[in-house]
Amino acid sequence: MTADLDDIIHFLKEDQLLDSNHPVAVSPLQGGVSSDIHLIENGPNKYVLKEALERLKVRDVWEADVSRNFAEQAFIEYVSTFRPDAVPKIIYRDQVQPYFMMEYLGPPFVNWKAKLLAGSFEPVDASRIVDLLVDIHNHSHADERIPGLFDYADNFYSLRIEPYLITTGDRHPDLKNIFHKEAERLRTCHVTLVHGDFSPKNLLVSEDRVVLLDHEVANYGDPAFDLAFLLNHIILKRIHLKDKIIDQSDLALPIWEHYFKGIALDNIPDLMSRTSRLILMLLLARVDGKSPVEYLESADQQRIRDFTHRVLPSPDSSNFKSYYQQILQW
Repeated sequence: MTADLDDIIHFLKEDQLLDSNHPVAVSPLQGGVSSDIHLIENGPNKYVLKEALERLKVRDVWEADVSRNFAEQAFIEYVSTFRPDAVPKIIYRDQVQPYFMMEYLGPPFVNWKAKLLAGSFEPVDASRIVDLLVDIHNHSHADERIPGLFDYADNFYSLRIEPYLITTGDRHPDLKNIFHKEAERLRTCHVTLVHGDFSPKNLLVSEDRVVLLDHEVANYGDPAFDLAFLLNHIILKRIHLKDKIIDQSDLALPIWEHYFKGIALDNIPDLMSRTSRLILMLLLARVDGKSPVEYLESADQQRIRDFTHRVLPSPDSSNFKSYYQQILQW
């Protein structure tokens, strides 16, 4: 970590954010692959320090501009203007170095990915989470400042398009043209503010709040990506869990319906089609891209390969409800 922890601790003490009657402890936190994350503890005070890495912690070579840390700060600031409950508070930042400190959100918050992997597919969680995504897309679509505030297309390419679409297409030559055309389309589609990593691991839920984390892929882009990214994760976990889901609740179709009931954008049928095709591509990307999910068995990985190879080139790729019914039969 390049962040000067001594300087940060000195600032916190000067600003009376640390209690001099208690020692200060710094420890690494488990998180994603793109940042170093540390917990700063001082008696009752707890803060999280996050610093972007130039090279991500994955098997393949995957590099990205550390300016994405500033994109994350901008996202938190922007969303806090209309949904302050849905993002962590920034405590400290450096105007030059790619790191910042935010509030620590521990219990009663629970990570949504952990809940899902435990078989808890609660509709109330999904409903509140989709409401947040709809709020972000609707609010930003009407804001003429978004193109200037979130001009981070290069970050989106290096963190999402290249590792997920370009790499996966290159590893599946018969689908390469489809993946590369979609990659180019995403580069030029600008509609709303896009989080870019709207997945269960980045969502904390409690009885009265939903908090979104890890906003460093934020950019002015296609809202279809966020919805597809979310649904992709829900489907992958359903495939993995099979009959272990408590009460066998299905979340994918309710999420789809809830989003399109609330979204206020032009040409909804085209948005549906874009989202539907992206889900299929992301399913395969989480098997054979640079960031495969860690929990799928080899048989499920092959089932996804076979399914996407069959459906993606067909007209059914634009009809999520149709092909999802087939997935439910696996």
